[in-house]
Amino acid sequence: MALARESHEHRRMSYRGFALRLEGDCTEAEACGVVDRVLRTPGERIADVLERPAGRGRAFVKAEFRRPDQPLRKRVRPGRAVAEGRGYRLFLAAGLPVPRLLLFGEQPRVLPRACSLIATSFLPRRDAYALFAADGDPRWPLAAVATLAAIHDAGFLHGDAALRNFVPGEAAEERAHAIDLPRWAAWSPAGVTRDLAQLLGTTHKHGGDEALRERLLDAYGAASARAADLPDDWRDQARTYAARHLAYLVEALRDRTSIATAAAPAPRVRGKLW
Repeated sequence: MALARESHEHRRMSYRGFALRLEGDCTEAEACGVVDRVLRTPGERIADVLERPAGRGRAFVKAEFRRPDQPLRKRVRPGRAVAEGRGYRLFLAAGLPVPRLLLFGEQPRVLPRACSLIATSFLPRRDAYALFAADGDPRWPLAAVATLAAIHDAGFLHGDAALRNFVPGEAAEERAHAIDLPRWAAWSPAGVTRDLAQLLGTTHKHGGDEALRERLLDAYGAASARAADLPDDWRDQARTYAARHLAYLVEALRDRTSIATAAAPAPRVRGKLW
C-alpha cells in the first residue's frame, strides 16, 4: 500500500520499503509501477526505458542494489540514484539543461540488498560521444563544453564530465543536456580541472586531436564567467590532467579487454549496466 504526503517542493511516498520523492507530473501509480518493474528485473545495476502512462512519453530508469558484502562505510552513504536525484533537482532549479526529474529514492540502507532508483524523462537522441565517433564533427564536444561552462557558472561541478554524459539538442542553437550526475558537487577550482580533464581526455580518446583540445579550452574560457576565478595556469593544469585521464582510460580498457578474453561468457540478464 502506498502512503503519500505533500511538501512544498515535491511529494513523498512510501512503497515496498522505498522512501520516494515524486516530481512534476509523476503520479503515485506510475511510481509504484517503476518500483515493481525494478524489483522484478535481475542484476545489481539496471537501466531501462519505460513507456509512461497516459501518453506522457518515455522515462529512463536507473537502479542499483547494494551488495550484502559492501563495507559499512559505503552502506551508510546515500545510494548513487539518490545523490543523482538531488543533483538533478538543484541543476533544474538553476535553469541548467538536464532531463526532467520524475522520481528518486531508496530502501533502508541496512537491508542486505537495499535498492536505490531514479527516473527521468528519456532523451531520444544520441550522446555527444556517439555523435562524435560517428562523424568527427567538433560541434558535439563544443556543445558539451558550453554546457559544462554553464554548470560551473551556476556553482556546480558535473563530477563525471565524460563526452558520453552530454546529449546535444536537435537544433544547433539548443544546449546539450547533462546526464549521469551521481558525482555532482559544489564548484571548486580543483573540481573544474577534473571536469575539464575528463571532457578533454575522453574527446581525445575518441578521435580528438590537440587542435580540438585547444579549441575546447578557448571555448570554455570564452563561455565561463568563472574562468576568471581559476588559477592563471588553469589551461596547463587541464592539459596535464587530461593526459593523465587519457592514460587511465587506455589502461582501464586494456585491463577490461584482458579480463574479457580470459573469462567465460557471462549469462545474459535484462537491462544494461549503468
